[in-house]
Amino acid sequence: MPAAGSDTPAAQQPVAIRIPAIGVESRLIDLGIAKDGTMQVPTDPALAGWLTGAPAPGERGPAVIAGHVDTHEGPAVFYRLRELEPGDAIEVERRDGTTLTFTVRRLESFAKTTSRPTASTAPPRARCCASSRAAGTSTR
Repeated sequence: MPAAGSDTPAAQQPVAIRIPAIGVESRLIDLGIAKDGTMQVPTDPALAGWLTGAPAPGERGPAVIAGHVDTHEGPAVFYRLRELEPGDAIEVERRDGTTLTFTVRRLESFAKTTSRPTASTAPPRARCCASSRAAGTSTR
């Protein structure tokens, strides 16, 4: 079955994320769904990734961008994600050089066992998901 985001034109695929309020700048790698049904996560803790089975940023529904909060060695790309406040900007650069800006509305924390964010018919949104090896929780 093709991924929901797999029909996104190459020019509109996300390639980088910036979150100025917390100093995040990362290129985005493609992420999928693992054989066990869980969302893949970047192997490099310094990088974030786009769940290609979800809408691309700017498409109808929630785009999912994932990264680590920390590792056993220390802080990772989304370490300061919990410091975001409503009104902060999240900038996503697309392959065609355009930048989409999303505004933080709220922060939520949930157990890693909670089902992954899924596509819907909602307006375009970006969800940043981060997992912590130490705490066993995720923030989005």
